[in-house]
Amino acid sequence: MLAAAAVVLIIVLFAWQLISVQKANAKLIDRLSSDFESVAAMLPHTSSELHAFYGLSFTAGIVEELLWRGFFIAYLSQFVPIWAAAVISALVFGISHAYQGISNTPKIFAVGLVFSGLYILSGSLWLPMLLHFAMDALQGRTAYDFLRVKSQAGSAPAIA
Repeated sequence: MLAAAAVVLIIVLFAWQLISVQKANAKLIDRLSSDFESVAAMLPHTSSELHAFYGLSFTAGIVEELLWRGFFIAYLSQFVPIWAAAVISALVFGISHAYQGISNTPKIFAVGLVFSGLYILSGSLWLPMLLHFAMDALQGRTAYDFLRVKSQAGSAPAIA
């Protein structure tokens, strides 16, 4: 129940972030622009790209959790304690996402720790899968809305 409550809380926080971006003022848009620059080419710019991003989010939530939590932690835990397997899994998960910018790797490592903790706490991959999908989908929608708000504010979105 604790793990499920944590998932709900995190999803609510990401939904709050989405609402904040939808109501963004020029100052917030300027502040967030640098955060989106390094990944702008991967973000959904059109509604069809957003729908494809949702599909990608769904498959990433399933496949990555099966790989990093389901397989990797189970395999590593044969050689090291489960907590060490979870940390190693999260570290490799973070490094594997370095394409999103090396400066984002520590954040992604922390997210991997959360997913690993949910897996260990709940004993199931369902909650990490749900959270992974929800986070990716909400972040894709947030990026889409940010690019739309930024475009309406008079600046063209930066596409690498």
